[in-house]
Amino acid sequence: MASMLTIVGLHAHVMHRFPYACSSGQLHLVIVRALFLYPALIVADEPVSASDVFFQAPTLNLRQDRQEHFGLSSLFIACDLRVVKHCRNAVAAMYVGRIMAMGPPHPILDTPRYPYTSALRAAVSHPNPVLERKRILLQGAVPNPANPSINCTFYPRCPHAEDHGRHEIPVLQAMGYGHWAACHFANSLSRSRIG
Repeated sequence: MASMLTIVGLHAHVMHRFPYACSSGQLHLVIVRALFLYPALIVADEPVSASDVFFQAPTLNLRQDRQEHFGLSSLFIACDLRVVKHCRNAVAAMYVGRIMAMGPPHPILDTPRYPYTSALRAAVSHPNPVLERKRILLQGAVPNPANPSINCTFYPRCPHAEDHGRHEIPVLQAMGYGHWAACHFANSLSRSRIG
C-alpha cells in the first residue's frame, strides 16, 4: 500500500492519517485508493468539484497519468467545462438522462452544436474579464426525468425551438471530426448563434 501511495504522489505516512488530518489536496489524491483493487474501470462523479482550483489541475493530470500507467478506463462525470477540457478521449453532453452530443473534447466544447452545451460553455468564467462570454439564460422548466418525454427534452428551454421539436425526438447525427449531436438544428446552428 505504501508503494501505491508513492506512485500517486503521496508520502507513505498518509496511510495512517484519518481523513480530517489530510489537506484537501491529499484528500483528492486519495481518490486514487480505488487503484488498490486494480480495476478495469473507475467511475468518478465530480471528483474535484469541492477542491480548490489550485489542486484541480494537478489532481486531474495525476489521474490521467495513473490511468495510462495502470491501463484502465474511467468514466469522469463533471459539470464544470474547465474540468471536462482535461479529458483526452471522448466527451458526452447529457440533458435529462439523454446523450445529446458526443465526440472529441475540442469540437464538443469549442464549436458546440447543441444549445445546452453552448449554455454550459457560456457559464464558464474567463480569467480575462475583457473576454467574458455573454451568459445564456435558459428559460422554462427542466423536464421530469421520471416521466420521459416523446419530444426533444430540451424543447421547453430551447431558444431555437420550433413545433417539430414538440413531437420528435432528435437523433444523434454526425457533425464531422467525430462530433455527434442530437438537435433538430445541429446542422444550421453556428458558433456565433449559440455562443
